[in-house]
Amino acid sequence: MVKTMTYELIEVGYSGDFATITMNYPQRRNALSLKHMLELTAAFREVGESEARGVILAANGPAFSSGHDFGDMIGQDLMTMRELLQTCTTLMETIQSIPQPVLARVHAIATAAGCQLVATCDLAVDYRRSDGSRLGIDQSRSPPRTAGRGVTTPARSGNTRQFPFKSYWQAGIVCPIGTPTIAGVCLRD
Repeated sequence: MVKTMTYELIEVGYSGDFATITMNYPQRRNALSLKHMLELTAAFREVGESEARGVILAANGPAFSSGHDFGDMIGQDLMTMRELLQTCTTLMETIQSIPQPVLARVHAIATAAGCQLVATCDLAVDYRRSDGSRLGIDQSRSPPRTAGRGVTTPARSGNTRQFPFKSYWQAGIVCPIGTPTIAGVCLRD
């Protein structure tokens, strides 16, 4: 049995060969507050040092992630803002640096830095939404990282538009539930 740290805003669980990190901050739509990002970074480091063969990033509540928690930004000075944004960068780099592949199990809207969080993962699954429902995505975001562990640049906030599931699928960003896979990778025609 794997022993995990105690977290307030996330849950970490192990089942078989896989670990699941679940954002559990639904009252703030899983907004990426400083504390939330620090907990996610610690959890990814914990799982990265474990025997898990893969990681699932999931979320509870009405949104996968609404992006940065602007409540952390109100009235802050430049140095505090830089620390907050550096913490976000560290989170994304940590996800990219662990040896296990990371799958984002997206069940609802992911906007701004929440969309960046999805794009940082190796693969995203449009969980429970393969019927053509829409998720939010920033048009200016970089594509998800490749197996070569390339760095994903942060997306600009704003300029958000809805894309249908088919657009995600054609771009190789998500695969619908029930799609044949090999080692968790979607097979295409």
